[in-house]
Amino acid sequence: MSAALDLVLERLRSAGCRPSGRGSWTCPSHEDRRASLSVSEGRDGRVLLRCFAGCDVQSVVSALGLSMTDLFAGDRGARPARDRVAATYDYVDEEGRLLFQVQRREPKAFVQRRPVEGGGWAWGLSAGTYRRGPRGDWRKLAPGEAATGATIELPEARRVLFGLPRLLRAVQAGEPVYVVEGEKDALTAERLGLAATCNPGGAGKWRPAYSEPLREAEVRVVPDADKPGMDHARQVAQSLEGVARSVAILALPEGAKDLSELVERRTSEGRSLAEIREEVESLPEAAEAGDESLVVAADEGPLPLRRPTPAPAPYPTGELPPVLRCAVEAIAERVRVPEAMAAGSVLSAAAFVTQAHVDVHLPGAEQRRPTSLYFLTIAESGDRKTTSDAEATVGVEARERELRANHPVEARAFRDRRDAWEKTRAEILGRKAAGTPGQRLADREEKLASLPDPPEPPPDPQLRPDSPTLEGLCRLLHEGWPSIYLASSEGGQWIGGWSMNRDNRLRTVSGLSDLWGGQTITRTRGGDRGRERDAIQTLPGRRVSLHIMAQPSVATGLLEDELVWDQGFIARCLIAWPESLAGGRFWEPGELPPREPINAFSSHVLALLRRPMPFAFNDRGKRDGLAPRVLQFGPESRETLRRFHNAIEERIGPGGELAPVKGVAAKSLEQACRLAAVFAFLDDPDAREIAIEQTEAAVVVAQYYLLETLRIRERAAVPPDILQADRLSCWLRSQNVEKVSLREILWRGPNQTRDREAAIRALRILEAHRHVVALGEAEVDGKRAREAWRVLPWEEGGS
Repeated sequence: MSAALDLVLERLRSAGCRPSGRGSWTCPSHEDRRASLSVSEGRDGRVLLRCFAGCDVQSVVSALGLSMTDLFAGDRGARPARDRVAATYDYVDEEGRLLFQVQRREPKAFVQRRPVEGGGWAWGLSAGTYRRGPRGDWRKLAPGEAATGATIELPEARRVLFGLPRLLRAVQAGEPVYVVEGEKDALTAERLGLAATCNPGGAGKWRPAYSEPLREAEVRVVPDADKPGMDHARQVAQSLEGVARSVAILALPEGAKDLSELVERRTSEGRSLAEIREEVESLPEAAEAGDESLVVAADEGPLPLRRPTPAPAPYPTGELPPVLRCAVEAIAERVRVPEAMAAGSVLSAAAFVTQAHVDVHLPGAEQRRPTSLYFLTIAESGDRKTTSDAEATVGVEARERELRANHPVEARAFRDRRDAWEKTRAEILGRKAAGTPGQRLADREEKLASLPDPPEPPPDPQLRPDSPTLEGLCRLLHEGWPSIYLASSEGGQWIGGWSMNRDNRLRTVSGLSDLWGGQTITRTRGGDRGRERDAIQTLPGRRVSLHIMAQPSVATGLLEDELVWDQGFIARCLIAWPESLAGGRFWEPGELPPREPINAFSSHVLALLRRPMPFAFNDRGKRDGLAPRVLQFGPESRETLRRFHNAIEERIGPGGELAPVKGVAAKSLEQACRLAAVFAFLDDPDAREIAIEQTEAAVVVAQYYLLETLRIRERAAVPPDILQADRLSCWLRSQNVEKVSLREILWRGPNQTRDREAAIRALRILEAHRHVVALGEAEVDGKRAREAWRVLPWEEGGS
């Protein structure tokens, strides 16, 4: 765990936020009952925050009393020096009695504490049970934490404005009151002889009760020069409307991020406090200066080559049933892979186990559907795709070994039965009987009719074929088991193979789409050298689950193929492109995380695979595919699914957020139903109805894959020329040079721009976006170059 993540988790606990599942907390920025804040660690140690209720990262950070820089880790392994208290701010009541304190620590962090009757401090202002620590201080118990040792119950602390007695005197005297964002700014204003205050917690934490002490006051709000500061100023002004005599939001001079910085700058310029106070008192209102003056002016740098791709959302692992969740977490921790990758491996194996035994009833359409699932995970080489899959499929491989071990014995018994049958048939055909030829023919036909069907060979023991063609898959479904798991950690072999080349791709994805839908497969078998007519076989009741992991260069070729989108294959896939962890998977001292959750999942999978498959039989008593039972949804689950469907339907129309992935969105309800059935079967193999908890969890997981596909769709839609120009721009900035020659780009630049035509094309795009300026012939690194460009720093872009 990085020091930054450690700090954020400590601050969440101090704020009274509750954990729920791995990486999920209640959000401190809004009234949260569902633990909608995801907290995880990025590949470089930075903290990744995402509130699924819609709070932006800055609001969450401010609510924790942190700054954005606190989300970034310093040196790996070094913990922040949080022991040094930079300042302590007292919050007192109207009579000057201490209510609580805010401590500012270095590096910048804020903690709150209040005195406890009888001595000591309680860290935190919220109500709850507090336990005495080894140093005599009291800390609030986390939800579910045992109340051992000495404990006390504390009410919520009374929260007031900073410097309340001085504030009340100023209001009574008719002085203007300056509302700033933090205690440091309030004390800075006091140094100037101005009455100033702030609320505890910083931006976004203003409460309606804070307005009452400012009744009939002349209020001037001085926001920090950033968006959260401006949002906070508007919140204060709105709360004071109809309470204060007047409210004005002031604009700081350009370049000053807050009041303290303005005063420090003016002091360094030799200004007196009286001169600085005069400047502050004459600050223009935001309405006069324009809202743009409230934020630090953005440099007119190079134009972005493409819209930034948002980071992938954290995987909702906490929503999975325990046996699945624990397996995903254990694989992610042991193998050091993203949870989305581990989840693809675990859920696809779970779907394979489920699909042979149960179908699911699809509400609304009132149809039955298979529980097969198709997963596509995109990851770079070196991201440990093979190891992730291997850990998740231990149970599948164990079952396949058992089948292979039994197959020679079953094959020998089959050959004996076949030989006996053929001998009996030959005796019937060769027997000479008395009577006329017609009588002999009738007698032979009667005996042949009474002969049972020839014995069937034992199924091919292969459960997990390695990237077969569609024809090979159909053959295996006919000659082997009717439930197959198509998984490949080297998806390039399949996507780039014969079955997915330009001529065969449509036929392959159409066949896979039919299998996903549970349709009867038609297979045509050629005759023997033309002497026999082609035979057409129908294969009902076959099931296939799929997990393909592929490198981005391979996967994007598939995702950019509009034919594959139009056919509907992508809409049937649950796609994830998690952030790579390469570069951050350091080997730390100590033991690896335990294997027990993986072993438990593997044992569960093996036990379920050993259960007899429910076969259908034709009128001759021969096996004819699977006959799974149907899992139903109860009334609560149906209502949950109805709301999920309607919420999606509202967003897939023209101009809607989900319009670019309309086909995927239209399948999301069915994906949720399939996931719910898998969850139910893994929880209880004999279940007949899907519980509401399983339905709700499946909706969350299905929504994750829907939004992830939308994100990937936009990422994959970038034209190749723009991608090449982007790579060249990144390379130029990594070289930290002012000028570059074409010769240098061709010799040392990115592989994609090492031919003259591609390099010139990329440079023209960079010129148009103000990343470079063409110089023609110029001197570069002491040598004359016939074609050279100046690389524009961000602050010079557009000049």
